[in-house]
Amino acid sequence: MAEKLREPERGEKSELVRQLLADNPEGKNAELAAMFKDRMRQKGIKEDRDMSQIAQAFANEKTVMKQKAAKAAAETSASKRPVPVPTPARPAAPPSTPSQAGTFTLEDLAAVEDLAKRTGGYENVAALAQFLAKKGK
Repeated sequence: MAEKLREPERGEKSELVRQLLADNPEGKNAELAAMFKDRMRQKGIKEDRDMSQIAQAFANEKTVMKQKAAKAAAETSASKRPVPVPTPARPAAPPSTPSQAGTFTLEDLAAVEDLAKRTGGYENVAALAQFLAKKGK
């Protein structure tokens, strides 16, 4: 008489896959699949998938485990990196009057540099200058 097998409970097969991988981390997928089928039979749990499908489940789980390990390692190394200290903003430069047309003081250059930092780069400062030049015409 055929043995009566029950349907697996939610997560029962996944749990067994993880347990077998933990117990046999170097095991080949086909070997793990055979152990899985045997354990399922011992527990009286129904398993309709063929060996190749079960072996693929082990391959998928190994991939997930590697991805989780890599992510954890990246987060750990990221947490060890020094946190960049923000540079204090320079005080606003007093308005200066250039001695000759087209010359700039150090305060003028510092103000442009601060503006570039606040707006995301010198390209944005150049675009702003072009906009203002067109507006002033």
